[in-house]
Amino acid sequence: IPPLIFVVQTSFLTLRGSATQAVGLQNYVSVLSAPDMSALIANTLTFALGSSVLGLVFGTSLAWIVERTNTPFRRATYLAAFISIAVPGIIKVVGWILLLGPRNGLFNVWLREIFGPGAPSFNIFSLHGMILVEGILWTPVVFLLMAVPFRSMDPALEEASSIAGAGIWRTFYHVTFKLATPSVLSVLLLTFVRSVEAFEIPALIGIPSRVMVFTTEIYFKIRRGFPPNYGEASAYSVILMLLVSIGILLYWKATRAAQQFHTITGRGFRPKQIDLGRWRFLTGALILFLPLLILLPIVVLLWASVVPVYTQPSLQSLRSLTLQNYLGAFDNTNVQNAVGNTLIIALVGATLTMLITAVAAWLIVRTRISYRWLLDMLASLTLVFPGVVLGVAILRTYLTLPIPIYGTIWILVLAYLTRFVSYGMRYALP
Repeated sequence: IPPLIFVVQTSFLTLRGSATQAVGLQNYVSVLSAPDMSALIANTLTFALGSSVLGLVFGTSLAWIVERTNTPFRRATYLAAFISIAVPGIIKVVGWILLLGPRNGLFNVWLREIFGPGAPSFNIFSLHGMILVEGILWTPVVFLLMAVPFRSMDPALEEASSIAGAGIWRTFYHVTFKLATPSVLSVLLLTFVRSVEAFEIPALIGIPSRVMVFTTEIYFKIRRGFPPNYGEASAYSVILMLLVSIGILLYWKATRAAQQFHTITGRGFRPKQIDLGRWRFLTGALILFLPLLILLPIVVLLWASVVPVYTQPSLQSLRSLTLQNYLGAFDNTNVQNAVGNTLIIALVGATLTMLITAVAAWLIVRTRISYRWLLDMLASLTLVFPGVVLGVAILRTYLTLPIPIYGTIWILVLAYLTRFVSYGMRYALP
């Protein structure tokens, strides 16, 4: 609650350093009357909607192919999805920049070598590039979320559709897809909300191409000038929280309607796989497409780490392979400190999150304390905080409260604890 209070309060204050000059709506007037506000809203919504739809189409298609057909290589999709989740997003984004950069991107270089200097190229530093990369990064998550409803779906209705004369694709659209509607809507809204609050891709791809969204605008309000413009940054944060809250309310509404789409089966229920015939070789190739999308950015990043100066992979470049970059990194005091801080923050933050949420879940489920449901509601409140907004809120909170953790790693531990307490509660509750 304190970070929420402080970020809303700060949005109504005109600040100079830590001193308050005025109280009012000046920050909101300044933000809403900014000449780039309409472009900011359009970019944010286009980026979020485009990437969520792209991830939904890719992930749902893969989930249906893996769970409902006799396509080969199905286990490779699960392996690729779990590997993708284990790799930090910022690493994958850097890898995609090395693949699709307009000048030295591996794919664009190959296109010029094959078709000549005038060959068309893909510019990742654009709104389309942001949507493509964000959609690809969401594909493994959507696949895992959509695989469950497809796996547990009773095939009796699909069999009835086939007996009635409907083909595979007509049955998929009118029966399978309709039964999965709540899952599709909930995953779409979830990816939309998370894309609205995304920061890594807008920062690494959007800022160089001058495609600004809410999260990067908030970041610049904090970074530009001295002292930082906390008032306008907080006003942007409140607007973004309202936008995210609408998406979360729609998500909860979609998931509450899921019981209307249940099918009742007997003990002998077995999900039936559709025989695609010769088409299974095409779908098998599509299944291998996901591991390829996941491995390519990692492979090209690995290549860049073992050459003295980044060059395109070639037989000649193999002669210059070296581990000097790794030796230099491990000898760097800043890198050593970063690794130590990362491990401390991760271990302490994750442990505290699960301890707190385990106790809270026990109180909710196993006791009769009045208003215990408030614990779950408070834990869920952090879902409306986009990451960059929570950063502003935590910063303002501990700049004001007399708790000496500002400028230490413990403010990061507390920030991650606040960020992930809602996820811990979802796992701790039955």
